[in-house]
Amino acid sequence: FPSHDTFDEVNEVIAVSHNGWKGIIGGTTKNTINEMELLGAEKEHIKCIIGPGVGGCCYDIFGERKMIFEKIFKNHLEKIFTKKNGKYFLDLATCAKLQLLELGVNERNIEVSTICTSCDKSYPSYKRDGNTLKSILSYIWIE
Repeated sequence: FPSHDTFDEVNEVIAVSHNGWKGIIGGTTKNTINEMELLGAEKEHIKCIIGPGVGGCCYDIFGERKMIFEKIFKNHLEKIFTKKNGKYFLDLATCAKLQLLELGVNERNIEVSTICTSCDKSYPSYKRDGNTLKSILSYIWIE
């Protein structure tokens, strides 16, 4: 989580990337946008769809992983974390959106899915089920 379906229909550049927690902290968002620009995309034309994926309602985070996100998103902690029952929950989609905004993608061109794959049992979820026997298919479709 979250997948990014990212496209620039003006310059005909499209990309799909998977940004789980490792991708978010490892630069997948930035790398995807940079590669798109190398292929001729322009940030003012890039549109992004984030998700579906595990939501901030279900993705509990603690320890070293939480500290990494606190460091990277230090100016946005209230946007990415919620606390309930003594646990912290991370909104990975918001993290991805913040990164896209920082890279210069226009906010009106970013759509974030409200589907949590852990809550919605019609989706597979490693967080909920503890296995990866099922997966979500991502694809590119050009008409």
